[in-house]
Formats: sequence, C-alpha cells, structure tokens
Amino acid sequence: MLRTAEKCWYGTILDGYWRHLLRKKDSLVAKDWETAGFAPRTLAAYMKAAVHFLEFMGDPQAEDAKSMPLSRWSREFCNMYPGYTASIQEFFKWLFP
Repeated sequence: MLRTAEKCWYGTILDGYWRHLLRKKDSLVAKDWETAGFAPRTLAAYMKAAVHFLEFMGDPQAEDAKSMPLSRWSREFCNMYPGYTASIQEFFKWLFP
C-alpha cells in the first residue's frame, strides 16, 4: 500500500500514519503490554481504511475539490462506508489530535 501511495497526493500522509502505528505498537511491546490491537492483520485493516478515506476525500488541491471541514468528511465517510468505522478510528485520532 505504501509503495502505491508514494505516487498519490496522500503518500506522505499515509507514510506518517504508518510510522505512527509502528511507534505505538513498539511502545506497547516495550511495556510488555498485549499488542492484539496491532497485529499485522489489524495494521493492514487500519491502513486500508486510511487509504479508502483519503481516496474518498480526494486531492484537496484539485480544481473540483469540495471544501468541507475534515470532521464532516469523517462523518460522511463513516455513514457511506460503515464497514470501515472501527478501522478508521485510529486514523482519525492521529489526523485530528
């Protein structure tokens, strides 16, 4: 996903999110805490949801880009794609600190 995203407008955003997930996982491992929330399959689901959201949102620099607050984008995304609601929450926490 990261290699494909390098060519897209959101490549650096996705790379930053991936690094965040790895740091968070490493901090849990360092504390000897359970890392079930960061198993490889879960990390893949988090990344897939983030890519889907960013593609849903579209390039903000494009001429036909809709001007909406990010919080509204997140609500619309969850309403349109309820299957991603759980996986996208970690991305929203990172995106909207």
